[in-house]
Amino acid sequence: MDPLDPTVVTPILFIAAHFLTAAGVWLYRRRRARHADERDRVQKKTFTKWVNKHLIKVRKHITDLYEDLRDGHNLISLLEVLSGVTLRKGVSTMRRVCVSRAPPLILTGGEEEDGDQGNVQIALDFLKQRQVKLVNIRNDDITDGNPKLTLGLIWTIILHFQSEMMDQTLSLVTEHIIYWK
Repeated sequence: MDPLDPTVVTPILFIAAHFLTAAGVWLYRRRRARHADERDRVQKKTFTKWVNKHLIKVRKHITDLYEDLRDGHNLISLLEVLSGVTLRKGVSTMRRVCVSRAPPLILTGGEEEDGDQGNVQIALDFLKQRQVKLVNIRNDDITDGNPKLTLGLIWTIILHFQSEMMDQTLSLVTEHIIYWK
């Protein structure tokens, strides 16, 4: 029997290639999962610092992004700081009391919701009224502490309010330039 006989070598090569491919896929998935875990850890830490940077204005602080946003109180406080608007809960409606230049909004909810989900829902309704797109983020995702969707919510808030702040800064600069001329 010739060791280089194609009838012997072909099945051996096929089995070896299959084994190496399976091992390679397993290693790739393991490495990718490790990188995803690291990315999530870094995002959580970064977003926690960003939230605390704003919550310090109302003497609040969070330590765990997923846990400390679950009851909705810190989320409402964050939105109040960022928007300059006070969110209040009414019996069948939620009213936004305006403390900024923006016109007041009335957020209508059906029946009043109690507990943590009600607080988170107030925050989500407020964001929707401001035309913030919340893709696949529901109040129970936040109250359950879902890491991916909590990170997604905070990222969406960052994008919305940072761009809004940039627009305000740009308009102030433009006003000063026009006044200066």
